[in-house]
Amino acid sequence: MDNVRPSQWLVLASGALLFIFSFFDLAKDVGNAWDDFGVQTFPALIGLILAGLAAAIAFGDVDLPEPILTFSIRQLVLVLALTAVLIQVGYLLTLMLSDVADPGIGAWLGGLAAIGLIVGAVMDQLDAPSANVGQPSAPTPF
Repeated sequence: MDNVRPSQWLVLASGALLFIFSFFDLAKDVGNAWDDFGVQTFPALIGLILAGLAAAIAFGDVDLPEPILTFSIRQLVLVLALTAVLIQVGYLLTLMLSDVADPGIGAWLGGLAAIGLIVGAVMDQLDAPSANVGQPSAPTPF
């Protein structure tokens, strides 16, 4: 547990909380994300996947194959976290700007958990060791 980085803790906690908050009401008279399989189910699933991935890497010493389709694991985590935060915050803004329903506690707490997920993914990306440390950089083509 000493080698677990704060960014891994943040991704683990935020992903788990995003999944848990998906069972709370998204809006009044709407229900939760699991009432009907819709767009709000995807951030919950992404949070569960990223929390499990962070736990497997941090506590299980799992070595995942890299690269996956030319992306590192950290880059894939960042893309998935960005997807979750865009869906969650977009849904929250849609509820706030419409006159149909007011956002419920699940939408608010899910939005905060999704923001924590992206913060943890960015922290992990910035903490990643560079592959070309100590090597001169090649000139860019543009």
